[in-house]
Amino acid sequence: MTESQEAAYVPTPPQVSYPLFKFLKPEHARSMLERGSVRVGTLHEYRDEERFEGKTSDANEGSRQILVQGPRSIDGSESQVLGIQLMCPGRLEVDGSMAVSLDWPDCNIYCLSGAFFTSTLRQSLADGKKACVAILDTRSFFAALSEQSSLGQLLLVDQCRYGPRNIEIPQNQSLMEVAGAAIPPVLLKPEEYSDQREVRAVWQNRDGPVAASVVDLASVTSSLLPVSFSDVDVTAVLEGKEELVVGARIKRESGKDGLFSIRVPGQIFTLVCAEVEGQRQLAFAPQSHRGQFVGAHFENVAWGMNFSDAGALHAGTPLADITAVEYFSRRVP
Repeated sequence: MTESQEAAYVPTPPQVSYPLFKFLKPEHARSMLERGSVRVGTLHEYRDEERFEGKTSDANEGSRQILVQGPRSIDGSESQVLGIQLMCPGRLEVDGSMAVSLDWPDCNIYCLSGAFFTSTLRQSLADGKKACVAILDTRSFFAALSEQSSLGQLLLVDQCRYGPRNIEIPQNQSLMEVAGAAIPPVLLKPEEYSDQREVRAVWQNRDGPVAASVVDLASVTSSLLPVSFSDVDVTAVLEGKEELVVGARIKRESGKDGLFSIRVPGQIFTLVCAEVEGQRQLAFAPQSHRGQFVGAHFENVAWGMNFSDAGALHAGTPLADITAVEYFSRRVP
């Protein structure tokens, strides 16, 4: 395919998987890419607002409060929502009201972003993180990380949920019916943190003290990809007041670099992995599949647009040949 040719439409529905993204300071990103260097923190250390910048810290990390209005009778399944273990079969009787404070025990956590959209970039820049590493093989990454004996047992890898930490459950509602009541405190964040789109891995070490650690995972470096966004005018893209072209340069080890850009919607498209006819490829997906796609432009890619169960994908490129992705935005003349 030459630069002047239209990228072909491929009818084969790709199988889509989603990378995770670690936003870092540039020197930490280099260490991760070169040596697989990863710092796993602790839940309670991120409560220190003087130590960590911006929304990296959260003074109430891992805690929540639930006010239960009575009279009511709480069975075993409902009591677990409140972090209460009934010692024998039966029910917990509440005559008036009951306030429950939940505080998740300290544990090791590793925090990432589940998508690479414009609002995510805004938050990373506000937190002083100007570099990004995409983790393409997330299963192998967490398997390698969990082999570190200091981390203990991997409890979960899941998306954070965003909403109020303090909730009141009326007398006429079951605890199981109240939205958000059953969310573990370790996964609950205030709404103002939602731009992070955080995915969190949690390990629980029951045999000793919990401490942060830095480990080198040389075995995972081949599945890490540098992603830069220094050429993106994040403010202009978010405001949407100017007509912009937004896209990415796909840097390749051999041959000409690929290119994907689009005028509408004027937003960052997140990276996804797509398997097409047995070949792993990198592609781009919009934040929303509503509305039209106008002014899409492709150069030196395997296909321009494809459809999967996850929606429209753009600019598929063989993954084995890609060395970096560089996002950009520019004003339309």
